[in-house]
Amino acid sequence: MKTMFEKIQRSIQIFTGIPTLCLILLTGPHAPANESYELILDNFEQTSENEIRLDVMLHNTGTPFFLNDVQVEITFNANIMPPETFFHDHGLQILPGSSDLLYPPENSNLTLAHDGERLILVSEEPSYMEAAQEVNNNQYLRIARLQVFISYQDKKGAFANDFPNLDFNAGNSFIQKCLVDINGYKISPGEAVGGKELVNSLSNVSLASHFFAGSGYWYENYDGQYLNWNIKPETHSDFSHQIPGPHDNAIIGGLAVIAAGESVNLSKNINGQGGMLKIMTGPKPLYMIELVPNGNNVSVTLYNENYEAMNNPSQVEVGTY
Repeated sequence: MKTMFEKIQRSIQIFTGIPTLCLILLTGPHAPANESYELILDNFEQTSENEIRLDVMLHNTGTPFFLNDVQVEITFNANIMPPETFFHDHGLQILPGSSDLLYPPENSNLTLAHDGERLILVSEEPSYMEAAQEVNNNQYLRIARLQVFISYQDKKGAFANDFPNLDFNAGNSFIQKCLVDINGYKISPGEAVGGKELVNSLSNVSLASHFFAGSGYWYENYDGQYLNWNIKPETHSDFSHQIPGPHDNAIIGGLAVIAAGESVNLSKNINGQGGMLKIMTGPKPLYMIELVPNGNNVSVTLYNENYEAMNNPSQVEVGTY
């Protein structure tokens, strides 16, 4: 006597000619049925007193598509520019070879908006009947690594000690797909891909007005010109060879030595700005830092790159704030 399930199972096999096990596998896990993607800001780096770099990424989280073009608009806090400094199109660059796109953006595709407070990045796109780039599910592509300089008069300036607040302008950041023939050649104009998500991994980064390069003493100077601070030749003399003030941010990009009997004091101002020190490079794997309070009822805490409190004194890895 067959059960009802056995009768149904036998009927399926007779009707389809496919074993029940195979039928179950065919209806198992499958690729996403909807379009969706992420545009990502990531991998921020300040490489000098007047230069920053960051990545713009694409992550396809939905069905595959053929990429037509990308447009990204990045807003930033204008207060990172000290008085009389500015961004200029000549100071906006795309690092050569940094893009994974078949039709990558060129330097001329990275521009400054008319208000001076937005960066606009546009990729190239295939012409009609040119090969289009397929972007598969869960594929990451770097659209470009951007390099931005701050200018001052006829040379370069230095950033202010502030948070750049880099972020996407949601309405003007998107990607477009195109239809292709059986050979993967473009046969239609671009149209927007649905399911956009904007991911900003740079919400907590800060900028420093002072950058220590080379190897030497913190206060080493000749005739008032500090030999290891803001030393790039293209940095204007109004910003070069100066040590950080008490409320500045500073980056150690070399080996900085504080001589016996000397001290360095960096602290936030009344607006909560400044007082941050980042160690980029140096003897690996660890530094030894001892934190000493400088007054009564004062506590001092060291934070790692994830802004988690660390013990005092502490050994910290390269890259710690």
